[in-house]
Amino acid sequence: MMAARPEVSGRKTTATCGRAKLGHNRGPPLDDAPKYTRKPVVADQNSLAMSIKEFCRLHGISEDQFYKMQREGWGPTVMHVGSRTLISHEAAAEWRRAREQAAAKHAAEAAAKKQATEGATATA
Repeated sequence: MMAARPEVSGRKTTATCGRAKLGHNRGPPLDDAPKYTRKPVVADQNSLAMSIKEFCRLHGISEDQFYKMQREGWGPTVMHVGSRTLISHEAAAEWRRAREQAAAKHAAEAAAKKQATEGATATA
C-alpha cells in the first residue's frame, strides 16, 4: 500500500509530525558557553599604523561608515602594505583636523543662515 502525498491527503507526513515542538530540536542548551569567542579589536595607540578595524574602534565609527566615507572621498588616506590596508597615525590626525574644520564651517554657515532668517522676519 502506498501512502498518499500530504498535499493530496491534507495530512502531515509521519517523518516530520511533531518534530518542531517547543523545547525540541532547538540547538544546544543555553547554559553552555560558546566554543568560539570573537577576539576583540585592541587598538594600540603607540603603533605607527592601524588597521581599518582599529581606526574605526578608536574613532567610534562603524566599518560601514568608514567605507562610505572612502566612497564619498572624505575618508582618511590609506596605505597598502602587502595585502593589508593600514592608516598611519598622521593620516588619522589629518583626517580629524579636516573633520573639525568642516564641522566648524558648517556651524558658521548654519548660524549665518539662522541670523539672516531672523533678521528678515524682524524687519517684516
